[in-house]
Amino acid sequence: MSQQLELLTENSHQWITVSFVTPEIQKKEIKPFVILALKELEGKPDARTSSLVNADKFAAVREVVRHFARLRSATKEAWGQDDVLNFLEGLRFSPECVTELASLLCVDKIYENIPTHLRMKPGLASMQWKIDISLRYTLFISLK
Repeated sequence: MSQQLELLTENSHQWITVSFVTPEIQKKEIKPFVILALKELEGKPDARTSSLVNADKFAAVREVVRHFARLRSATKEAWGQDDVLNFLEGLRFSPECVTELASLLCVDKIYENIPTHLRMKPGLASMQWKIDISLRYTLFISLK
């Protein structure tokens, strides 16, 4: 397994819900969904995004595009076509959707306008502990 494929499949649990939707996605939907996802990631959401009939399909493609955009800046090198194909096949995309999506995701130009805060994989920068111990004394008086 190559380093890029290992990086792509690092957290396989996040892809369970995506893999339920991906077999339903058609090839003709891939390019418009990628364009809308990129606009949204660039901070320029399109009005068409709010009125999508296939919101689940768009959400699945958007998640894949977001994942690739974040990891692309971490690797600093172009995606290997074979690694992308293997990853997308693992998500249960149809073969024609795999080739269409891979051809779009392997182009470096689509990652140019993604803001820096989305290009980095989130992680913990620092952590501070604060321990707060409170003792309460309650007085119960019983009357007879």
